[in-house]
Amino acid sequence: MIEQSSYTSKAHGSMGPSLRRKASVFDDNREIIGIVSVGFMMKDI
Repeated sequence: MIEQSSYTSKAHGSMGPSLRRKASVFDDNREIIGIVSVGFMMKDI
């Protein structure tokens, strides 16, 4: 079983600075089956 914690980063993309977060999605057996990713522009936070 592989378990990975979530990850947060700040980046400067083509639209400006943003805050991004990624987290693993697990099944009932705690196996990673996907990733969720979300980002917000710093000016909107």
